[in-house]
Amino acid sequence: MSIVNGIHHVALAVNNFEESYKFYTEGLGFTLYAKWGGPEKTIALLDVGNGEYIELFSNGTGKEEQDSRYIHLAFKVDDVEEAYNKAIAAGGKPHILPKNVPVNSEPTNIIINCAFVIAPGGEQVEFFKATEV
Repeated sequence: MSIVNGIHHVALAVNNFEESYKFYTEGLGFTLYAKWGGPEKTIALLDVGNGEYIELFSNGTGKEEQDSRYIHLAFKVDDVEEAYNKAIAAGGKPHILPKNVPVNSEPTNIIINCAFVIAPGGEQVEFFKATEV
């Protein structure tokens, strides 16, 4: 039985945060769920319309359009610690231990419960649960 409830988000580091934000919201119709950070690093969770998200980070490489990059794949889970432990038992390598991250975000204020592993193929995988506060 799977401990994963679906894909929560794919995280992307983009070179021009404002242009990317406009592309996804105004162009593709995604809606803002939560946005936080400041001038040095802005992060936004955008709902693609079905409860799944893309997460934009304002720290792309800045070189060329093709240099924006995938950061991680996040799965929705009910129990972050259980998912993390099962992933380690299945051959994943510890990356970031389970933790709660209070986020001063708008328009929805959230606490993120998350953990990261490095999968056997080398990719970062996040187990994610957000609680609105």
